[in-house]
Amino acid sequence: MSEELQDDEIDLRELFAALWDGKLLIFIVTCAVFLFSSAYLHVAERSYTVSVTLRPTEEQSSAGGNLGGLGGLASLAGVQLPSGGTTEFITFQAMLKSQEVA
Repeated sequence: MSEELQDDEIDLRELFAALWDGKLLIFIVTCAVFLFSSAYLHVAERSYTVSVTLRPTEEQSSAGGNLGGLGGLASLAGVQLPSGGTTEFITFQAMLKSQEVA
């Protein structure tokens, strides 16, 4: 039983000795990977994609459709009435699917 436990042990000195013996191979492989990756990055085509969603700002009109002029009274009470339309919601959905949010 004690021999099985000794076989499972890792001797760090043997591990580092094996790495030290293969230092030349490790150095050559590391340099080759560095050179190949540098050459690829130098030759590779750079491409960038940018997309922007713009939305015009809407002017707030004090007269008109805010429930017959009650919009000002509602804003005094701290209630913001919807300005209407589904365009804001559609724009909000498009902005959620944009690259920055996703």
